[in-house]
Amino acid sequence: MENNFQKKYLKYKKKYLSGGNITDSQILTPTSLYQLFDNKKVAIVNALSDNYMICRSDIDMSDCYGKNFIDLEIINKYEVIIVYCANYSCDASKNYIEKIKKKYQNFEGLILDYPGGIFEWGSLSLIYNNFCIKDSNNNIYSQDQIYALLQNNNHWKKKINNSNLMTLKEKIIFNPEIKFSGKMLENKVCVVTGATSGLGLETLKTMLNFGAKHVTGTFYNNIERSERVIKELGSKYDNKKFTIIRADARTIEGNNQTFNSKNRLENDNIPNDCISINCVNINAGIFGPASFNNKHIHQIDINKYDEVINLNLRGYVLGVQSFIKQAIENKIDDASIVCLKSIYGSGGSKFSNPAYQISKHGTMGLVRQTAIEFSRPSQKLGIPFTIRINAVSPTFTTTALTKTMLENSKVNETIKNSNPTGKLANKTSVANATCWLLSNYSNDITGSDIPVDCGVLAEVVPTVSEVDFLNNDENIEFLSCCGNTND
Repeated sequence: MENNFQKKYLKYKKKYLSGGNITDSQILTPTSLYQLFDNKKVAIVNALSDNYMICRSDIDMSDCYGKNFIDLEIINKYEVIIVYCANYSCDASKNYIEKIKKKYQNFEGLILDYPGGIFEWGSLSLIYNNFCIKDSNNNIYSQDQIYALLQNNNHWKKKINNSNLMTLKEKIIFNPEIKFSGKMLENKVCVVTGATSGLGLETLKTMLNFGAKHVTGTFYNNIERSERVIKELGSKYDNKKFTIIRADARTIEGNNQTFNSKNRLENDNIPNDCISINCVNINAGIFGPASFNNKHIHQIDINKYDEVINLNLRGYVLGVQSFIKQAIENKIDDASIVCLKSIYGSGGSKFSNPAYQISKHGTMGLVRQTAIEFSRPSQKLGIPFTIRINAVSPTFTTTALTKTMLENSKVNETIKNSNPTGKLANKTSVANATCWLLSNYSNDITGSDIPVDCGVLAEVVPTVSEVDFLNNDENIEFLSCCGNTND
């Protein structure tokens, strides 16, 4: 009998799981089961109930069954039957398999047990979007429904009171807020300063794409551009999902207009349930002097220096301060900040100017200090919840800020070749990194700087392009930092 089973097992393993995802000990893993749901020759059966089934969210349940499967007389439609119950410590699936074998003695296919059962699959559905539990009407279970179901299928000796789902959530090793889906900012109210061009506009759009409940974007100088942006956004997104306001990021008044709850309540374009803010991208900034004869420390006009520092650093401090005040006032339990920094905040460059460099190095000081100050709740300081703050450091991207410079082909090629990857960073990558840091995906990350830099900060001299030049153009085959070129 066992030899017959082994033959069947090897036959169907080869046919359905050519990658070897079922091990030689016949342990069916979630990964191997996942790929079987859309196979019409495979039935997946819940040995415990007819009311709910494990499933994939992207398919229907036509081949998923409850415990009534044994009475349906349809077994010969299938070549493989997968049976599951509560979890590894439950014998219901094994007993159900024996009943199938006894009733359908002439069945030629393979019957396998998925031992992880409802508890394992349900736990995975809390973090992976395509793992789910469905009821008999093909409706996907909510998170709270899954917690209740897991409680009934955990086989712990001590049962947990159904009225206290938080106790169960704390016992599950997966964070319930971190669901790997395209809606990682779902139900979050967001702000982007400097949001009508460049990386700010790209981040605002990405927030909406990631399911943000509402995004407030700010601008100050270019009214005509802001009107174009509002029209552009309105053609793609629900107008109730975003608001563009004119607010000076350099002033207390401008930041109150952006962040203060009273000011937001007075803005008819911000819904009443979007007054409190969960996360902010502090982005508004300028570069400052760029020409050879006025950008170095001995040449720079102190008024130009002040302009850059007032927006890039003072404005950042005021934005962080105003956001944190409203987060404390509104008791935001998932508050998160991302400051747009730059690779120029991690080193020096003759391409830059001292005002910009100082502002971006100062940004990292702001991030680290704030991260430490708000790393824990403090009753004494009136801080009810942790507040996270991080930085994102792009290399050069194609934005309004760099467009004029990058239109010079020699400058464009030089900058691209200075990046180890030989290309400019994609602004979408910067926006994605920003949104990830603002989301609950990154709950344990604070005080960090995430480079989106095509490898710049990983490199030391000589650069990739310089070594390629020596090897290829100058035909120098042997290069070594220590002088010994013996292979």
